[in-house]
Amino acid sequence: MRVSRRSALLSFFRKCLWSFYYRVLQVQNTIDTVTAPSLFLCSVIKQVWPSKKVIQIRYPIVEDFKYKTILKESLQNNKLKLVFLGRLSFEKGLQSFIQMLSSLKNEHIQFHIYGDGPIKNDLHELIKKLKLNESVRLMGYMNPDDLVKVLNNYHALVLPSIWNENAPLVLTEGAIQGLYLLSSDLGGMKELCEVCGGAFTFKPYSTESLQIALVNLYSAVKESNMPKREYDTLIQQFGYQNFKKEISKVYT
Repeated sequence: MRVSRRSALLSFFRKCLWSFYYRVLQVQNTIDTVTAPSLFLCSVIKQVWPSKKVIQIRYPIVEDFKYKTILKESLQNNKLKLVFLGRLSFEKGLQSFIQMLSSLKNEHIQFHIYGDGPIKNDLHELIKKLKLNESVRLMGYMNPDDLVKVLNNYHALVLPSIWNENAPLVLTEGAIQGLYLLSSDLGGMKELCEVCGGAFTFKPYSTESLQIALVNLYSAVKESNMPKREYDTLIQQFGYQNFKKEISKVYT
């Protein structure tokens, strides 16, 4: 069988090359290009494999994700409404975040937690122990179909992780839905906050850092219920079509 229309000799030569590269050298098992969803992860990979080609390709939001401008009401009773969406596990930093909120003794903050996971009972006991039942609540699992409706009740999405998350999509989804972002200043979280805008970051375990971020967030919400950002640009940048285009470039 020919692999080239030009001549049988060229076909034979290409077959020999194919056998050498894929049967002898087994180049199909060699990584030559690596993709990562954040510049942060790209830099980490480069530290391990400095000779590899590393390309940043953003994780896409789901293809049928609908953008709807959230028209939130102003600060009712001066309450700053925060929300967390995700798995309830230790690395998400929820325990330390709740403890810091307790230390601040800020009666103007309302924090709701949606999700399930291994530390759910621990969070329940911590909230009870710190007597925060009125301001911090476990809301249980949230159906993804109710995302827009749920987020409409809050001013800012919180991601207090204590480890370097790569590129958490929840920040992107929250930003596109018109929420401010309140996040740890680590890894891909800090990067996404800078990309999305309308974000405030703090150092994990630092009550002073969180207090500064909350004061600035409160002032921003008081001035404008919805952060000023390029929503259409974000949707395009994190869209599924753009993701397919960038992946296609890798193979061509």
